[in-house]
Parts: sequence; structure tokens; C-alpha cells
Amino acid sequence: MPNGGYVPENGITLCDDGCHRRAEVFHQTREAEPGYAPADLYRLIGSSHEDALAASERLG
Repeated sequence: MPNGGYVPENGITLCDDGCHRRAEVFHQTREAEPGYAPADLYRLIGSSHEDALAASERLG
């Protein structure tokens, strides 16, 4: 994210019982666990990577 990813369009809070770790697997390996791909998580919050980028750019 150009000006940081701390915008609502970029993410959701994941529980602390392993969900965050499961979502991060994609960023480490480029292979997502079922249901934890970025597109899956964006869909859950009604956003997209493009929406998150645009929101981050507005921070600048």
C-alpha cells in the first residue's frame, strides 16, 4: 500500500486463534489456505485490492 495499509478497505480483524496466521500464509508462500486468499477476505468485507490501494493513496 503506497501510504500504509491501515485503511478499512484493506482488511478485517481476524481472531487470535490462528486466523491471522492462516491469512498471512499467502504473503509468505503465495499459496493461500482455503478461504483465506486475499480475494476471499476482501469479499467478506465488500472491498477489493483496488479499493484498498485507492484508500491508501488518499492518505497521502
